[in-house]
Amino acid sequence: MPPATAAVIPCTPSALLTISAYASMMPRIARLDESFEAHELKKRHQVAADKINLERLIGGLRELDERMINLAERMGKAEGSLSGDERHRVASEARLHHLEGRTEKLEEDIDVIKAAREVGPWESGIKQEANDTNQERSHSTPPIPPPIPPPMMQEKGYYEEYKPRIPQVSTPHNNSTHLHL
Repeated sequence: MPPATAAVIPCTPSALLTISAYASMMPRIARLDESFEAHELKKRHQVAADKINLERLIGGLRELDERMINLAERMGKAEGSLSGDERHRVASEARLHHLEGRTEKLEEDIDVIKAAREVGPWESGIKQEANDTNQERSHSTPPIPPPIPPPMMQEKGYYEEYKPRIPQVSTPHNNSTHLHL
């Protein structure tokens, strides 16, 4: 076995420069390595924070969807009650219009009575006329019913039932009982 010898590094000026350059770069490489690890750690923390924020955002969107569904349901109910209120308003306006018409008629009757009182001797005739008018209004005639519509056609042969039946005249061309010999 040959004797063990240590590796011999040549000591040339270029080798020494290479070794010294490498030695001077070691602290810089260590700082870059630490910086890279810190950057990677910061990146992992950012990814974790982004995941948490994304989960919160998705939860917020779900909650917003639920609120929008609730709002849509409440709007539907409000529209239903609004249409009921609208019908009530229209009915109230119709009733008010009717009452205004009656008020105008009563005011006209009051004016007629006042004018009759001012005239004097014809007062009894005008009062009688006003009473007759009031009685006519209180005993109004019932409305005339609408005319009865003609019968509606139900089938194709509906009107054929009402046509007068004319017996068919037998002729040699259409006589089915005629025998040909």
